[in-house]
Amino acid sequence: ALGRFQGVVAQSGLESSFFEIELFSSIRVLFPQDLLPHAVLDLGAGESKLYVIDRGIVRLSHVISHGGQGITLALSRGLGISVTDAEKLKRTAGLQGSSEEVAVTTGVLNLIFGETNRVIEGFERKTGKKIDKVMLSGGGANLIGLEALAGQTLSVPVERADPFKQVEAPAFLEDLLKSVGPEFTVAI
Repeated sequence: ALGRFQGVVAQSGLESSFFEIELFSSIRVLFPQDLLPHAVLDLGAGESKLYVIDRGIVRLSHVISHGGQGITLALSRGLGISVTDAEKLKRTAGLQGSSEEVAVTTGVLNLIFGETNRVIEGFERKTGKKIDKVMLSGGGANLIGLEALAGQTLSVPVERADPFKQVEAPAFLEDLLKSVGPEFTVAI
């Protein structure tokens, strides 16, 4: 993967003095100088990644083999619609569609949240430290209704990532930046 990034930089005519692991970028933007134990649940397309950070140090990293693509495929199979239509439905209705759509979507999310709870509870048992909150990040965090479901399902408080919180921007962009924020956590 590093070779791919170096190739993109070279082809673009840019210069880069260093590359950084995505998680460290996320930690800097989401938890500046916060020493409490936190978790980041990065909801990607093919998989979700759960990280536990304590005193600014990554204490645990766990890959969950379910992500946004799994929701799309489950909707396609469960509702008998094309993958393209399922993707559109997921993006427009999220967890506010018909009861059948919500049931299918929730089924995949319950797998992700169940594993997240198991990992967090294991960390808390092992260390005796309580996770302060789970930060929802990545493109999957933009699923309509996700934050509410996560708040009901996860064993610790949940917050949607707002990486633009530390960035000065014109007031008219505030709502837009907040809505797309989770997807740009690493980039910020």
